[in-house]
Amino acid sequence: MKCKSGKNRGKRNACFFLGILSLVTVVLCLSASCNADGRKAQKYEYGVFLNADRTAVPKLKNYEIVVIDAQYFSKKDIRKLHAVYSYLNIGSVENFRPYYKTYEHLAIGDYENWEEEKWVNVADKDWQEFMDTLAGKLKKKGVDGFFIDNCDVYDYAHKKDIFDGLTVILKKIRAMGKPVVVNGGDIYVTAYQSRFGSAADIMTGVNQESVWSRIDFTTKTFHTQKK
Repeated sequence: MKCKSGKNRGKRNACFFLGILSLVTVVLCLSASCNADGRKAQKYEYGVFLNADRTAVPKLKNYEIVVIDAQYFSKKDIRKLHAVYSYLNIGSVENFRPYYKTYEHLAIGDYENWEEEKWVNVADKDWQEFMDTLAGKLKKKGVDGFFIDNCDVYDYAHKKDIFDGLTVILKKIRAMGKPVVVNGGDIYVTAYQSRFGSAADIMTGVNQESVWSRIDFTTKTFHTQKK
């Protein structure tokens, strides 16, 4: 589950409510980070901006922690920011990625409501190695951690090889010594913790979307739910 616009390069609408562990924060739109009259911008603790690119760096400086798609930022850009977590989609393949054609054959099903991507066979060793390589490149850019998406592929394909594939990928990323926050993926994470007693070797935190909000896929609108 994620907020996307489905347009070029998968630019995503990142206005949603999130919770990381016991910390629940309101995620604000980029436009909210500065005043219309140009006065000094307000400082924010946490923001998720999956639709942002390097042109947003000046506004992202107003956040203590940001989640961005670091594939579209340079090492120099990232050094200008505070704590940076990079989005990394390990459970599906998106048609706007430069590597889509290479791994399109690994698709195992359509991703409901997200037309630009398909669930991917995480049990495939080529995909596992590619995710490891991609995470390594992001680490070299200087990111402080990883924001992992679509472990829900195990919910879609509830099979041992999918479980094991996710585990291989996450352990390799975790071994890089950076914090790893898993977005959703509760079916897989619960199964892993039940089997091994702890998930500390694959992740350091959990992020959950739509805690106080929901997406209406029929009208393609976003709504805040009553508490």
